[in-house]
Amino acid sequence: MLVCLYLHFLVNEYSIMKGLGLVVSIVHWVILTLCIYTVLCCGFHVLPAWGTSKDYESINHTLLSIALSYISAYIFYIVFTRIPSKQREKKVYEIWRSDIAAVYDYMGDIITSLLLYGDIEGDLIKVNIKTDDCKKLSCFEPERKHMFHHIRYFINGEEKGHPVGEFIYYRDQIISCENVEKSISRMINSPLVFHANKDLTTLLSNIRTSRYIRLCHAFTRSSNDKIPSEWMEMPSAIVEYIDLYKKLSKYTFDKRTYYKTAMTEEEIVKHLAEVQKAIETSKALYGEEMFKEIMKSVK
Repeated sequence: MLVCLYLHFLVNEYSIMKGLGLVVSIVHWVILTLCIYTVLCCGFHVLPAWGTSKDYESINHTLLSIALSYISAYIFYIVFTRIPSKQREKKVYEIWRSDIAAVYDYMGDIITSLLLYGDIEGDLIKVNIKTDDCKKLSCFEPERKHMFHHIRYFINGEEKGHPVGEFIYYRDQIISCENVEKSISRMINSPLVFHANKDLTTLLSNIRTSRYIRLCHAFTRSSNDKIPSEWMEMPSAIVEYIDLYKKLSKYTFDKRTYYKTAMTEEEIVKHLAEVQKAIETSKALYGEEMFKEIMKSVK
């Protein structure tokens, strides 16, 4: 019994093989149920004892002692190990909350841009996106490398803005993946990781090592006229990335969600004219040299 309890502790604290964890948990709860029954029948005599003859008295006494020992050990584990562990996990999560929100933001921004490029619209969390829906994204040399779109973004369900977005196919995917990797590495490489929730750290590790991020690194290894051999995996890699994004959304933090729609040619022309006008106004206000310095700092 004590061996089962110890294995149960190991599974919870160090996430030993999931199959073993399930077996140990089932064995633990079966034994705990039997122990409680033994206490009720042999200790409090609320339920019928295992036997009523004199031969069973010593057996019942022994079973009662074992049951009380097991229950006491489990209570000790809960009070001195499990509760402090959960408290440490909560503190680590509060420290990591902003980085988790940043990872979610970077993932949502690039995924919605890719799906808009693939003519897929809708709520990322609710829409069931399949590999076939993303086939257009398996083309290493896209038809449009530069795309403008309208953005509506919400934080925790409250709309915060409706700006114009700009999506540059190669550059933005590389930047997004680098930002995701940096944010996750900052958490995973921290000493706090030993006290963090194991399911959360596993999810973050899976995001950092996902096929989509690996494929994005192919951008920097291949020229546009040479298609990487693994590039045809992109549709299924994006679907997996979306699934990881959905899993991350189940945690509690300030969630920024995006809804994007393509701009018409007339809207793009108008937008570029406004941008050009703003540039000319800034040059006139700050002077040519000062404007160049400002643009350098922005980049």
